[in-house]
Amino acid sequence: MRPYVETIVDLFGASRCMSESNFPVDKGAYPYAAYWNACKILARSASPTEKADLFRETAARFYRLSLPTGASLETTDSIVRRAAIPPASVHP
Repeated sequence: MRPYVETIVDLFGASRCMSESNFPVDKGAYPYAAYWNACKILARSASPTEKADLFRETAARFYRLSLPTGASLETTDSIVRRAAIPPASVHP
C-alpha cells in the first residue's frame, strides 16, 4: 500500500490529500488502533506539516470545519489510549 500512498501524495501534495476511515463499519474486521497505527506508519516519512495536512488540515479546509487549535497526532494517540483500545501489532 505504501507505494500507492506515496505516489498520490507526491503527485498531488499533502495539502490536497486526506486520510479517511470507514469506522465504525469496519470495526468487525480490525480494531481502530490497528488502522491508526497503519496510518502513522504510512506517513512516517512525512514532515509534521504534511502529517497535519494528511490527518487534519485538508479535511478541515474541504469540509469548512472550525477545529480547536493545538490538536495533533499525539492528541489523537492519547484519545485512542484513553478509549482503552488494545494496542495493535502493525508491521510496515
